[in-house]
Amino acid sequence: MKRIDSCIEYAAYVVMFLLAIGTQSCSSGRSSKSEIKIVQEHDSEHPILRKYASWLSVPVSRLKTPELYELLDQWLGTPYKYGGMSRSGIDCSGFVSVVYKSLTNRVIQRSTKDLDKAIKITKNLQEGDLVFFEFDGKVVSHVGLYLHNGKFVHASSSRGVTISDLTSDYYVARFKHGGPLKIGALHQLTVNKPK
Repeated sequence: MKRIDSCIEYAAYVVMFLLAIGTQSCSSGRSSKSEIKIVQEHDSEHPILRKYASWLSVPVSRLKTPELYELLDQWLGTPYKYGGMSRSGIDCSGFVSVVYKSLTNRVIQRSTKDLDKAIKITKNLQEGDLVFFEFDGKVVSHVGLYLHNGKFVHASSSRGVTISDLTSDYYVARFKHGGPLKIGALHQLTVNKPK
């Protein structure tokens, strides 16, 4: 079922892309070979970005932190392990900490509770913002990283590092709030390429 959903999302992306090209060519009257060449060169150099742009239903240009997606590609599928900090097993706050350390060379808070105190809460989530959830209805107990279009990446206790949808009934009922760290947004702080 997951593969069928991915195929449907990909097909929708292709249709939107073809419609955009058709609309653009109608308004301009002629195509620019240099514009087409630039797009093809950019896409061929970043297959990982193309993959995530398709999954998130956004143009590649909206992915502000390419290094984030390169890192995600390495971590997706890593099993969940409470207190874990490696590819053999990691928990939600450990995953967020590893991402920030890898991309910004900054050590951030390790616990979900402390990370929650370190953000500027916003309703307008941006790529790299932290998203928090209450599973027992009382305290924040889970954290992930917002991507685009309601999608976020996190270390799920049942699925490991995965991308989930904030708009699903399960997460809507448990979502508390989100926002960037007070020290700055992830794309502003990124200095390192993933290893």
